[in-house]
Amino acid sequence: MSWQEPPATQSPPRTVSQKTQPQKLQFLQLAEWDEHNSYDEDEPTCLHYSIEWKVSINNRILSKDTEQDLVLIPSA
Repeated sequence: MSWQEPPATQSPPRTVSQKTQPQKLQFLQLAEWDEHNSYDEDEPTCLHYSIEWKVSINNRILSKDTEQDLVLIPSA
């Protein structure tokens, strides 16, 4: 009995492809912000947040408002 090499048509072993890490999401700086862009993407490119505030005196609410879907860095 003699030893034989495998046929040349055999494919090399498969390698598992590594998924690339998504970019870390951050707030937009004022210089990066475009007021005409909705920033509503399937794969977000920046952080979205909402701010809710209210003004009250003696436990009586005088005014309140909510800013939704903000993308600018809070200090901008």
